[in-house]
Amino acid sequence: MKVLVTGGAGYIGSVCVEELFAAGHEVVVWDNLSEGHRAALHPRAVFLHGDLLDRDLLIRAVQEHRPEAVIHFAGKALVPESMRDPSLYYRVNVSGGINLLDAMVAVGCKKIIFSSTCATYGLPERVPIDEGTPQKPINPYGHSKLIFEQVLRWYAQVHAVIPTCLRYFNAAGASAERGEDHRTETHLIPNVLFTALGQRPHVEVFGEQHATPDGT
Repeated sequence: MKVLVTGGAGYIGSVCVEELFAAGHEVVVWDNLSEGHRAALHPRAVFLHGDLLDRDLLIRAVQEHRPEAVIHFAGKALVPESMRDPSLYYRVNVSGGINLLDAMVAVGCKKIIFSSTCATYGLPERVPIDEGTPQKPINPYGHSKLIFEQVLRWYAQVHAVIPTCLRYFNAAGASAERGEDHRTETHLIPNVLFTALGQRPHVEVFGEQHATPDGT
């Protein structure tokens, strides 16, 4: 199967590409390299350097390569940044995603796996969280991902797109060749490891009014 992987030069995307090749698939990577790394690109992948907001370029690329399925990792994913610049998050995560869907519809590509986030849940009323937990995001990042999940439901109804949404929490791990390498690292697990290695002074623990002995 030919699979288009957006964000295929990023952490999760590049490891996914590696696994796709191991499973015998053909892979086309779309990435603007704003967060991803050229060094993380799989040598066998067809690499298309482009932005989701470049609608015409994206449509031409999909028409040329005609993927049978899409795995959509590309997007903005930093909560503090989304609070400073919500417009950027709605443009990239929603409008950019719609550009991708329209390109898929134009060539009859139906299958898409969407890299969503646990941030769509906000502050849940109960734990553990399951798929039935109400989605009440508390920042533009989570809200933009929730909006695109809703867009996918409508495209499924109108255009027979077949979506799967994966709501990640803390992704961790690596392959022998590829792993996490964010330019601005905000994820808990790597920051704990960096602190243990002496590369960070401390780990930030947020909150001061929770029902715990020290409030964190």
